[in-house]
Amino acid sequence: MAVAGMLLLAVGLPASAQRSELRTSCVLTPGKWADPARLFVGDWTNVTLTSTTQCPLTQLPLHIVLMLDASNSMIPGGKLRDMQNAATRFVDEIDFDVSKAGVVSFKDKGYVEAQLTDKRGRVQGAISGLTTAFGTDFEGGMALTERLLRDGRNEFVRDHPDKPLPIEIVVILSDGRPWPLARTGAGIANKMKSDGVIIFSICVGTDCDQRFMRSLASRASYYFSVRSSGSLIAAFRKIRDQVSSVRLKEIVVRDIVPENMRYIPGSADPPTDRIVERELRWRWTTIPPEGITITYQVEPLEIGLWPTNVEAVAEFKDVDNKVGKVNFPVPTVEVLAPPTPTPTPTATETPRPSATPSATATPSATATPTATATPTATAVPKPIYLPLALAERCDARFNAVDVALVIDVSSSMSVPTRAGGQTKREAARRAALSFIAQLRPGHDRVAVVAFADAAATLVPLTDDLAATTAALAALPRWEGTRIHAGLDAAVASLAAGGPPTAERTRAVLLVTDGRPTRGDAADVLAAAQAARQAGLTLFAIGLGDDADPDLLRAVAGEDARYHAAADAEDLEAIYRRLAREVPCPGK
Repeated sequence: MAVAGMLLLAVGLPASAQRSELRTSCVLTPGKWADPARLFVGDWTNVTLTSTTQCPLTQLPLHIVLMLDASNSMIPGGKLRDMQNAATRFVDEIDFDVSKAGVVSFKDKGYVEAQLTDKRGRVQGAISGLTTAFGTDFEGGMALTERLLRDGRNEFVRDHPDKPLPIEIVVILSDGRPWPLARTGAGIANKMKSDGVIIFSICVGTDCDQRFMRSLASRASYYFSVRSSGSLIAAFRKIRDQVSSVRLKEIVVRDIVPENMRYIPGSADPPTDRIVERELRWRWTTIPPEGITITYQVEPLEIGLWPTNVEAVAEFKDVDNKVGKVNFPVPTVEVLAPPTPTPTPTATETPRPSATPSATATPSATATPTATATPTATAVPKPIYLPLALAERCDARFNAVDVALVIDVSSSMSVPTRAGGQTKREAARRAALSFIAQLRPGHDRVAVVAFADAAATLVPLTDDLAATTAALAALPRWEGTRIHAGLDAAVASLAAGGPPTAERTRAVLLVTDGRPTRGDAADVLAAAQAARQAGLTLFAIGLGDDADPDLLRAVAGEDARYHAAADAEDLEAIYRRLAREVPCPGK
C-alpha cells in the first residue's frame, strides 16, 4: 500500500443538508444509549455516544517529520542501523508527488538533517548519514520539528492559497529518556497536538522511558513499544497503516443535560473540553475510521420516564473545510421510586420452663379409710424455637462519614499515564471532586491532605463541601514521595473531628503513583497501623505502573480495600465506587 499521500477522510450529514456546496458529501452515523435504562431515583446511569464515518477517497498532502534519536546509546546492538533501515523503508512508501518529509535528529542538541522536501533521495540520504553524540535533547529536537512544520505550512499557504492545509505528522523514535532531564520538550509537543499535529512515538529497547514516550503520542494507538530494534520495520508499517486511515479533520460534540438530570462531575471519558452551564463539549482532530466513543454518567432527579439529554449534536469538518452536522438519538430512562426498607422483625423471647410443682402431701388415714386418687403430675414445659428473620444492614444513606482524601502531589503526578490522557494530578483532582459531590453537606465531613517530601493539610475536616471543592482547584506540585507523612497528617485531621462513634464512619482514601522515596516501607506500614489503631478504615489506590501494589495492599489491610488504576481515567470510577463503600466498609 502506498502511504502517506492519500488519506481516507470522512464526515457525515443527513442527505437533506448536503445540497450546499459547502456541505461535505461524507456520512457520519451516530449512536447513543443509556445503561441501565431502568433504575431507582438516586442511582446513576451510563450514557454512551458513538460515531462511525464513511467518505469517498480523497487525496491529501502530508508533511511528515521524522524526529530520530542519535545519541550514543543507539550504537550498541545495532539500534542505529536498524532505525535507519526501518525509516528508509517507511520513506519509500511516501507519495512525494503530493507530500513532503523532513528529518530532525536529537542528541547533544537538535539538528535539522533535512528540511521538508519532496525529494525522496534527500530524505533517505539524511537518514543514512546520521552521526551520534552524547545526550538526548528532546526539547532541542522538538523545537526544530515545530519550526519545520510551521515553515512548511507557511510555504504551502503561499503557493496554494485555495487548497486545504496538509495533514502534519511527527514520528519520534528513541531508546532512552531525556538528558538533561529537564529537556523533555513536553510543552512543545502538547502545543503541536493542540494545533492538530499527529504525533507517533516509538520506544525502542528496555531502557526507554515508556511513560514519557507514551505521553508524547497524540493517542494511545499512536504509541509503540519495541523490545528489539529488529522489530522497528513492523512498527513503521503500523504507523503507515494508521496514517492511511485518518478520517476527519475536526469534530465537535455538544451534549445538553436536562434540568432533571445531574451530570456526575468528572465522569466523562474522554474528559470534556469545557462545560458551560448544562452543556458538555468535546473536540477532536484527525479522527480514525473507527470513530469516537464518549461515556459519562448522570443521576436522574425525578421519578418517571425521562430523556437523558435535551440535545446532542456533532459538527464536523473535512479536509476541504466542508462542514457537516448530525444529531445523536435521545435515549430515555425509567426512574423508579426507591424500594421501601422491610422493617426488622422484633426478636421473639424464648419461653422459659416453669418451676416443677411440689408433691401433694398424702392425707392421714381416717377411721373409715377411703381410697384417695393419686394426683396427676403437672407436665414440665419444654423450650420451643421459633424462626427469626433478621434484616441487619448498614444503610449508606444514614451513616455519616468523616473521610480524609490523601493525594500524592509529587512531580511524577504532572504526567499522564497514557498518550493524550489527562495528567495524574488533574485526574486526582477530578476524582476527588466526583467523590465530594456524592457527600451530603452538613452531614458528612471531609479533609484534604497533599503529600510529597512533606505533607500538608489543604482543607481541615469540614462539612462545608463547597469550600473543599474550591480548595481542590489548584493542587500543589512538590518533589518526593513520603507516603507515611500523608497518612500521619490524615490521622491528625480526623482526630480533630472528635472521638469515633458508631453512627459515623472514619476513613482514609490514599492515592499515590509511586514508591516511598523518603523513609521506607516500614515507615509506611507503621503509619497505617497507627491509623487503624485510631479506629480508621484505610483504602489505598495505586496509580500507574510505578506504584507498589504489595505495599498498598498492606496499607489497606484487606485486598478488597486496595484498588489498582492503570490509567488516570480509572481514578474517577474507583472514587465513585468508594463513595458507596466508605460509609459501610466491609459490609
